[in-house]
Amino acid sequence: MFFQLQYVLTDASPVMDALVRNEGERDILLLLTGLIGERHAELESTETPNTWRISAEEGSEGIVRQVFRAWTTTEDLPVPLREARRNFYRRLKYYPKVTGVIFRWYGAEPEEGEEQTIVRKEFARWLTPDPVVSDPEAVIDLIAPVLKGGKFAWKGLYQGEVIEFNLKDNAFRETIRKREIEFVSGMALKGVLTQRSVLEKVTEVLILDETLKKRKKYVHPKREQNQLSMEFD
Repeated sequence: MFFQLQYVLTDASPVMDALVRNEGERDILLLLTGLIGERHAELESTETPNTWRISAEEGSEGIVRQVFRAWTTTEDLPVPLREARRNFYRRLKYYPKVTGVIFRWYGAEPEEGEEQTIVRKEFARWLTPDPVVSDPEAVIDLIAPVLKGGKFAWKGLYQGEVIEFNLKDNAFRETIRKREIEFVSGMALKGVLTQRSVLEKVTEVLILDETLKKRKKYVHPKREQNQLSMEFD
């Protein structure tokens, strides 16, 4: 089974901007490898530009159909793949030479296959940003508070992962900076954490913005007893 895409250009020249073409291919490969990797299939480039052979011991047609839908519909995808698709269409939106993209899949038999053209005005369908995710009861174990002035990110452990975040409670930031509250190992913050994910690299998803708003309390370990919670307005 084969998957292919073809750019529709404003003139007969097949020459595209190298950066647009190369970054587009990067996004295409990220999505293709992400999808077929879950299905234990193999992806192979062919001599025909922007054409790949997809093979598996069984279910090749189902896999190539899934790839086709991923590019021609707005079906939900894992975050890295969704961002790759979004970046692909966003880049083309700002490159006026491309007026559309033709996606097709086909097999060995003439009757096997499907084709769909996505025109420029439709690119916006894939550009809707992900909603901001909010955790109203987030607990972050502090690793590194900011002990000096400036807009520096704090570091903490949240749901088993190390994150960097911005603390919007200026009064509390000052108490830490002035050492009115002693920072010791085991201190935690509880509040409202908002997150927005974006694709930073080909295989990585980075939390772009972690903002702890409306700090509710901090937990300070007592010297010889269990943790003591201290409430703040």
